Amino acid sequence: MYQGQDEVGGEKLRLSQVLTRGKPVVLNFFAGLCPPCRAEMPDLQKRYDTGGKDRYIMLAVDVGPYTGLGTRADGLALLRDLKITFPAGTVFDEDILAAYQIFGMPSTFFITPDGMIVRKQIGLMTPEQMDTYIDELIRTRSK
Repeated sequence: MYQGQDEVGGEKLRLSQVLTRGKPVVLNFFAGLCPPCRAEMPDLQKRYDTGGKDRYIMLAVDVGPYTGLGTRADGLALLRDLKITFPAGTVFDEDILAAYQIFGMPSTFFITPDGMIVRKQIGLMTPEQMDTYIDELIRTRSK
């Protein structure tokens, strides 16, 4: 984890451990030198700041070293430059790209506490899409 260890429950963890916290998860894969990622992050931060952290866990994962879109230092710089405060970290296994079928950046997954992927968005989301997808995730959780 780069930041937010207390919120997700540790320094080194798996998604399954995050899900045990009982909240849905908005899982965003980004890269430090990815222009669409840079454009999207402030809108994700706004949702986190305006009640999101009470309703779901937002988690960003830097995969830049495996996509050719930056180093871990670039990922940290993006978070710092944009004043991103929600939990974020990196991975040390490039197999994550295949496991999640990440074919474009950014890629965002909306996951219920029991691990069901409600929606997968490849590419930049508009603020309206974020609101719709998060609302869908929250509604799915309460069923």
